Amino acid sequence: MTAMDPRRLLIFRTVVRNGSIGAGARELGWTQPAVSQHLAALEKEVGTQLLLRSSSGVTPTEAGSRLALHAEAIAAQPARRGGGARRHHRPAPRDGQVRHLPVGRGGARSRRCSLA
Repeated sequence: MTAMDPRRLLIFRTVVRNGSIGAGARELGWTQPAVSQHLAALEKEVGTQLLLRSSSGVTPTEAGSRLALHAEAIAAQPARRGGGARRHHRPAPRDGQVRHLPVGRGGARSRRCSLA
């Protein structure tokens, strides 16, 4: 069994804590479709449904509740491992503006960006 992507675990944790994919996406500063894709990949990775989706939000399944506890434990660990996803997290802008990643003078090719 391969290790789960810790970034996806933290995305999952944020969605569960907010009660909806849209609210979780806003907190992360991501789009709802991007968050949905990560959740679908995580569900495929673990081989079971983790969230019950409805028009009023999401509710974790039994497996999702267990994984949410695991994700909370990971999030509570200090960033001493280096390269943790929490270290790079910036809250979403509250004014409704879309945040853009900076690029060098030479355009997008002059600089590699990592979303990790």
